[in-house]
Amino acid sequence: MPLERKLVREKLLEKFNFELIPGSKHERLAFYFNGIMVANTAFSRNTGKDMSDDLLKCMADEVGVFKLGFFKNMIICKKNKEEYINELKSNGSIRIQN
Repeated sequence: MPLERKLVREKLLEKFNFELIPGSKHERLAFYFNGIMVANTAFSRNTGKDMSDDLLKCMADEVGVFKLGFFKNMIICKKNKEEYINELKSNGSIRIQN
């Protein structure tokens, strides 16, 4: 099931607190944890309204969740920021130092 580009962008920015990275031909968004960039992805400025599952799977990989279903659940409000951070920790994208 495709998702609307605008919805994906808004959820990453507003719900998960991704930040815009200026200065690229693509719109880049990054997620920071404790001041360190741990994930980033890009949106083409010339894309259509909907994003295919193939493109969404690439984004899922880029933002560190590696599962299309988890990423879609982030966007359609079945996963929250805490669950996203826990997923990043469990797959090693965020390393906790003791």
